[in-house]
Amino acid sequence: MLTQRQINIDKDRGFLLDLYCLRDWEDLPSWARNPSYHQYREGWLRTSQPALFLSDLKESLDDERTVAEVWLEGETPVGFLWLVLSDFEGSRLIFAEIRALVVAIAHQRRGIGGLMLQHAEAEAGRLGAVSIRSEMATDNEAARAMHGKQGFKVATYQYEKILTGNEQALVSA
Repeated sequence: MLTQRQINIDKDRGFLLDLYCLRDWEDLPSWARNPSYHQYREGWLRTSQPALFLSDLKESLDDERTVAEVWLEGETPVGFLWLVLSDFEGSRLIFAEIRALVVAIAHQRRGIGGLMLQHAEAEAGRLGAVSIRSEMATDNEAARAMHGKQGFKVATYQYEKILTGNEQALVSA
């Protein structure tokens, strides 16, 4: 049975970092996923990214509308949901953004992400949001399918081009 609880940044630090790193790796374009996830994680943990993530997460918790939950199967943490709301300037409209919806690798492909997405949508609606946004890499087929099943539509495109002469940096990264 799945349950969720509010995160505790100190207690959940390692789990949150692992899942946020996984989110970053899964959202990379396929050409940038050259190292394995474990190699990527080792490098990621040595950057400023973990501190920036934890700082942003902690700051977002100052807004009582933020949803930041660890999802559990029994006593085992299996997922992390981070939903923030923002007011649209000059209006009373509220928008929701899923900053992270990540299921641990060992628990993926079992419908947990879909349940988390449904929950995020329900929470956003309950908190008065008029829309909910989620971002992912275009080649993350599982995430795209999950969002499509829940009625999400593509709202924007971001283009990327590898610069000629810099391809070697990709191989050695």
